[in-house]
Amino acid sequence: MSAERPRDDWGPGERDPGLQPERTALAWQRTGLSAAMVSLVTAFAGLRSGVAIVAIVAAVISAATAVVALVHFPRGALDSQGRNRPWPVLVRIVALVVTTALLGAVAAGYGFIVALTT
Repeated sequence: MSAERPRDDWGPGERDPGLQPERTALAWQRTGLSAAMVSLVTAFAGLRSGVAIVAIVAAVISAATAVVALVHFPRGALDSQGRNRPWPVLVRIVALVVTTALLGAVAAGYGFIVALTT
């Protein structure tokens, strides 16, 4: 147990963050892992359809997302007061999720165009 002050004893501008930063970091870790799996499925779809560039890019995105989600989140980034700062890692996860969505949209558009021309 820590010796924290009771809630009515806090001064102005102070707040009790509780476990909210950890919950947010874990939620984004799950989002990153889901994006890695979607990228992996996109890579397999690219291989099956014969579009090697989609498969390669999706596999690289999948690996990068998994590394960010699994390596960076457990230890996190600590500030000068020893608190976990998840924002730098969250920005990377969001960038990789958006890249995954764009790659999926490009692959779907390519598949649609191929289906129309055959």
